[in-house]
Amino acid sequence: MKIGIIGLPNSGKTTVFNALTRSEKPAEAYTNGQVAVHTAIVEVPDPRVDALTGLFEPERITYATVIYNDISGFGKGRAAADIGGPLLNAMANNDALMLVVRAFEDENVPHPQDSVDPVRDLSMLESELILSDMSRPSSTVVLPETEITGGTFFTVTMTVSVPAPPSSSTPPNRVPPS
Repeated sequence: MKIGIIGLPNSGKTTVFNALTRSEKPAEAYTNGQVAVHTAIVEVPDPRVDALTGLFEPERITYATVIYNDISGFGKGRAAADIGGPLLNAMANNDALMLVVRAFEDENVPHPQDSVDPVRDLSMLESELILSDMSRPSSTVVLPETEITGGTFFTVTMTVSVPAPPSSSTPPNRVPPS
């Protein structure tokens, strides 16, 4: 599973990333507005795997893993329309997003909105993500009429969201021909 950690600058994303991954990535009190992704892979301890290992003595043991991505790139004044390109790709390459909002005061770490208000920040992040999703193109796929047992026909129409192009050279998923 891949989990992307996102939030406003100086909200504590890297601190959460370090705590989850036992990393020592420095938490910097500034941002340059550039998209950067720091990744760490964490094995998930599972006593069931340990018990099965004791019974069957396999040659190798493979635990489930979680990949955490610390994603920077939200900057002061960045609007939903600006969530695109590298930032959108960095977020789209995850199975889940963890939103981190700041709930601490520190005069040495300025807040991008000049005041600490976690409810406002969470609402702003959610709104930007919703607007970003709404601005993504969607297409309608109409499947051809198909014969079913008994000789009846039907037409299925469904709306499919077209995901952002992947950052790698992997071809997009395609609907197989019928």
